[in-house]
Amino acid sequence: MVVLLFLREIQLYHEIRGILVVGRFRIFSDQERKLDLTHA
Repeated sequence: MVVLLFLREIQLYHEIRGILVVGRFRIFSDQERKLDLTHA
């Protein structure tokens, strides 16, 4: 039982981390687009 809870915690951690990475990547790409617009 403890092992199952531990695995679930790891799964949640990876899901949250993936969401944060994707969100950060989207913000970064949006900033790049704004920079491209200002340079053009």
